[in-house]
Amino acid sequence: MNLANRCCEPTSDLLIGCELKGLSIEDITGIAKLQLSAHPERVVLPFVGIANYRLFAALRHPVNRGIKVPSSFKSVTPSQTEKPNLRKVSKPISHYRLDDLDLGDKQIKRAIVQASSIVNSDIPLLIQGETGSGKEIFAQAFHRSSERAKSSLVAVNCAAIPSELVESELFGYVRGAFTGANNKGSSGYIREAHGGTLFLDEIGDMPLRVQARLLRVLQEKSVTPLGTTESYSVDFRLVCATHHSLREGVKNKTFREDLYYRVNGLTVFLPSLRNRSDLTELVKLILIEQSQGGSPKAINEDVLNLMNSHRWPGNLRQLANVLRVSSALAEQDEIHINDLPDDFYFDLEGINEVLDPEIPDGHSAEQDWRQSLPDLYQAMEQNITKVANIMGVSRNTIYKRLKELGIK
Repeated sequence: MNLANRCCEPTSDLLIGCELKGLSIEDITGIAKLQLSAHPERVVLPFVGIANYRLFAALRHPVNRGIKVPSSFKSVTPSQTEKPNLRKVSKPISHYRLDDLDLGDKQIKRAIVQASSIVNSDIPLLIQGETGSGKEIFAQAFHRSSERAKSSLVAVNCAAIPSELVESELFGYVRGAFTGANNKGSSGYIREAHGGTLFLDEIGDMPLRVQARLLRVLQEKSVTPLGTTESYSVDFRLVCATHHSLREGVKNKTFREDLYYRVNGLTVFLPSLRNRSDLTELVKLILIEQSQGGSPKAINEDVLNLMNSHRWPGNLRQLANVLRVSSALAEQDEIHINDLPDDFYFDLEGINEVLDPEIPDGHSAEQDWRQSLPDLYQAMEQNITKVANIMGVSRNTIYKRLKELGIK
């Protein structure tokens, strides 16, 4: 996708998940302008940015870029780089409260009940779960359910903060604190969360020296910006999230034990998508969100059956991506199997069992494909490429087997 040409097209808005008009390429990709300038044309650029799932783009540089690119981008100092976009852009899902996330899964229900019991206390909340399992959505709903809902939720991705900028961005700085500092200084993200909620996403990736400063802020309820001895009182609700085991981090000396017991007030565990029982309801909800007030796409029952047999290694983020792309590809008001992106099939599990659960134990591989291929061929609407991807064989093999069965 060429962002330079497609930032105002409806299809691009649908793929990214929000209206792109008025946003800069830095806002969209979450990558500083200098780094984008250093990226060569015609070389694929992977990014997450505001989409919250991995996308790939091709860059087209202006004829006169007006930016001098250093010979090695790695050597750029904090004074040379522009302020990175560490906070995530709010998504439409953020208007949900905790109760709205209960779609029928027992594990999610338990997490909601536990979090609701401390929503208006000062007990920190720690959300654990695989990447893409909905930790930020849960944090937003937790904030919206609290008495602090009218104040800001400041979300900071700890894994995205460059080590040379992390302290100044989190704790703030005064004018002249370091070479290249903004003349007006910066209040820092912690002070911006005053009166509201501070969400530290992927706190397990926070550098140790920053952990020590954060611990002091939590203990003293005040923050001292870089370049001054003056402290500012702060009052915020702390919510953290991680896909790591912080206990293992403590054992491995990559996470401070004293900070662990500060952030680990109540821990809730979000299940992976493959272990959730409410996938059908999730699909409907996501399609409504992605329709942005329009008529959401319906989804064919065969597609839902395939989705229920998927491993979903990318969890909710992958599901949202698959639905977004399928909606863009669908020419009708209903998403069919042919509308699914090809890479959806790479992680599909148990297709033989789904299509033919009555195959007895001890059957041979020859019997397996002879019994499953006809149903799979019809389920894939006679798409040879998709059938070959699912069965892990070449297209020629599928043609030969279909011919042998008298189907093609």
